Amino acid sequence: SRPRQRRPAGRPLPSAQRPERLPAPPRARPSTPQPRSAVPPPPTMADAADLREENQRLKAQLADFQKQQAQERTQYEAKVVTEKKLGQQHAESAQQRTSELEAAKQSIVKLTKTLEEEVSRREQVSADSQHLERRMQDLASGAPAGTLSRSPGGRAAKRADEDDFKAREQASQVSTKILRVVDQWMRARDLQQALLRGAHINDTAFATLVQALGDCPSLQTVDLSANLLTMDSCSDLCQLITIAPQLSFISLADNLLSLRSIGYFMTAIMERQNTKKLMPMDLLDLSGNEGFIAAASAQPPEALHRQVKSVLGREGSVLPPTGTELVAQVMRAMWRFLHDTGHPQVRDSTADEIAFHIMDKVTLRKMENALLKIMLLSTEEPGVRPVTGHLALLSSLEGESPYVGAAAVADATAAPSAK
Repeated sequence: SRPRQRRPAGRPLPSAQRPERLPAPPRARPSTPQPRSAVPPPPTMADAADLREENQRLKAQLADFQKQQAQERTQYEAKVVTEKKLGQQHAESAQQRTSELEAAKQSIVKLTKTLEEEVSRREQVSADSQHLERRMQDLASGAPAGTLSRSPGGRAAKRADEDDFKAREQASQVSTKILRVVDQWMRARDLQQALLRGAHINDTAFATLVQALGDCPSLQTVDLSANLLTMDSCSDLCQLITIAPQLSFISLADNLLSLRSIGYFMTAIMERQNTKKLMPMDLLDLSGNEGFIAAASAQPPEALHRQVKSVLGREGSVLPPTGTELVAQVMRAMWRFLHDTGHPQVRDSTADEIAFHIMDKVTLRKMENALLKIMLLSTEEPGVRPVTGHLALLSSLEGESPYVGAAAVADATAAPSAK
């Protein structure tokens, strides 16, 4: 073998022969000592005193809060009691005003009838006076007195003459009433009152008369009682209610209107109440009409009748005879009217189930205010309340259970329908 050559000192090895240098191991970082958990020092006397002071302060604040809460509760309870007293006083005042209004309505009706009777009496006296003057003239002209009354034929002829005279007299009074109203309107093109009680006005005559009444800006009173008006005049009457600016009293008593007319008159009065330029209506008298008399004489469904009697009994109201029956029949007529006219609030109900409670309270109040002006049955007995239209909604506004159910429908089907 060849001898190994020695590398001269100070001469580096070639890169191919140079041994690989291993990387130096990472230096270990000096470990930092972990802090020990701090142990709270034992409380001192000063800390205990601070805690007691803080506790006392919190207790004082809690006592103040409780005292303030008790005061607020006392004030609130006192306020509630005051509000209840005010509400009770307001209810009593409203009830008193309602009673006064009903008494005023009765007085208006009575005074109107008295005025009409006085006018009729004056016309009767005038007619009798003219008749006596004619007889005196006949006697003065030399006609034999009492010749016709000595024989049966003469007495019959005399009775026929008297009947004919009464008929002519009545026709004369009717003509006088109409001519008086027409004459006043022709002179001033305005009227304050139209007193046409018992003037035998039918639908055709009223269709002409209403055109003149509608043009009277000062018209306040219209008395059309004891005439021959039917449902054919209902549209003209409602139009007069909605356009006459000063109109406050209408009497349609003792005519031929049916029970369903109350729905149309209620709608007309509601429209009048929503118009600010029109004076509020005080009274619309519908008592004695043919449809209302028939409704009061018909027996209503028993469940509905019991409900009406219960509500009126709680109020302590004493109605005239057949008053509760009339109220029950008006409830049925009003509910059917809402269905027949397509009121949006009764679409999800049937016409045979009276359920005024499903309607909005605001709408019911507006209907009540309008029906309060409509008199259905008048009375002059002391302590007896006249029947007004708003009694038909009294049970619904007081939250009475609705008149529904199979028995109710059966009763409604079996009961005779009012005209």
